[in-house]
Amino acid sequence: MIEPSAPADRRRNSLAYLSAALSLAVIIPLLGLPVYFRTDDVHWLGWAASHPNPLTAFDPGQNLFGYYRPLPTLLWWVLFRLFGFEPLGYQLVLAGLGVGAMWPLYRIGRRVTGRPSGGFLAVALFHAAFVSILYFYYWFSALTFALEIVLLAMALDALTDGPDIPGRPVRFVVFS
Repeated sequence: MIEPSAPADRRRNSLAYLSAALSLAVIIPLLGLPVYFRTDDVHWLGWAASHPNPLTAFDPGQNLFGYYRPLPTLLWWVLFRLFGFEPLGYQLVLAGLGVGAMWPLYRIGRRVTGRPSGGFLAVALFHAAFVSILYFYYWFSALTFALEIVLLAMALDALTDGPDIPGRPVRFVVFS
């Protein structure tokens, strides 16, 4: 019988642990609290419902709460067109953004420590700091913060990937 190599076993175990973490990140929020819109969500929904043109998200005069945040505003516009006033779709997108931050954080942690366990530690710290706070999944206005976290993690991953990697400067600029 041929024994699998140790690096292949470690890679397989790493993928299994990461898959489990990703699955839990999506399943746990869906088992919990009732899903409904809260406080600031009403303002975002009102804005999205009253603007037929998505490009108005990029008009500084159309900002909400005194901030110019065109990407989250555009995301709310798109989500409203997809899900309307059905909150489950928004919750799934929040869960997806939480999962989307895991891969670059895993890569950063693995790169910094030189071990897959460092990647898992980075993901665990992310969950301890953000995802375990239930409003991350149940306050839909957190879409703004979730999108920022994903883009920051992707930018940091691209930046720490090394200057000699082809396409690295382009990825860093795009995600920044």
